[in-house]
Amino acid sequence: MNESPEVLSASKPCSQGLTISMANGNTFIAQGKGITSVAGLKLKLILYVPNLKCNLLSVSRLTKGEKYLVTFFPSYCEF
Repeated sequence: MNESPEVLSASKPCSQGLTISMANGNTFIAQGKGITSVAGLKLKLILYVPNLKCNLLSVSRLTKGEKYLVTFFPSYCEF
């Protein structure tokens, strides 16, 4: 996610070379990581990537690492 570092708790710098790879082949370097809450969900390992113009959410990380259930519908999804 492209959260500003001010909204992340327990924020700290990322290790050198932590990159985010997009489906189109572009890569971005994460500069920090921390914890935040979105819609009542506590999300860990949120990455601060200043060059991204949007926020991204890893459904795989939510369902495997955080044990959340995600259900998709034609016009929305539930967590």
